[in-house]
Amino acid sequence: MKNTADSLSYAIGVLMSDNIKQFGTQAGIELNVDLVTAAFRAATDNGTAAFDNNEAMEYLNHYFTEVLPGKAKVESAAYLASVKKGNRKVKETPSGLLYEIITPGNKERIDDDGMRVSVKYTMWTSDGTEIDSSGDEPVEFGLTQVITGFSEGVKLIGKGGKIKLWIPSDLGYGDRSMGSIGPNQALLAEVELLEFFLPEPEDYSWDDEEEEAYYDEEEYDGGCACGCGCGNDCEGDVG
Repeated sequence: MKNTADSLSYAIGVLMSDNIKQFGTQAGIELNVDLVTAAFRAATDNGTAAFDNNEAMEYLNHYFTEVLPGKAKVESAAYLASVKKGNRKVKETPSGLLYEIITPGNKERIDDDGMRVSVKYTMWTSDGTEIDSSGDEPVEFGLTQVITGFSEGVKLIGKGGKIKLWIPSDLGYGDRSMGSIGPNQALLAEVELLEFFLPEPEDYSWDDEEEEAYYDEEEYDGGCACGCGCGNDCEGDVG
């Protein structure tokens, strides 16, 4: 670099390249770097680019809300169809969840959506990219805190059981993008159910002194002309 401007320009270019790569990953396509460079030059050269800013944003919105979800939906359907066709052990629930029980576990099953579970799991996208994992240690969460396909799947095994789940997008994240998970993307998960239980209810008991203080009329109605209990001299002007 000959001077500060050169160094700054180069550093900005490096950082922009990371953003461009992320766009390509999210778009599920390998970008044409030559066209990216040409567009950058044209846009900074008195607005000679083929798109103006509004047109560029309009196209990106169209791609990410219509083109990409539509493409992913077709690919996910084909992926799930190939799983059903290629593995006789795979079964399907009425909701469309595909599963293979590796180990059934004991006879006791989850029968309440309010339960919490302790599991080990790994999750992949349909192309085999790992997107989430509990690692070596189990994790605990409520069934209402996870995607529908995951919650439905663990109910099919007992404690100590292990199951493989192929989750359609409508039982997953739908048409939303979640990090490395694209819209309408089918998922694969392997789950080991270690424990499940109903959480203990909170204890809200008060002692007699606190309860008596709460209903102390002098403390809560003093100076209140309207009797609303606000403790202020509102002279009946409420609401």
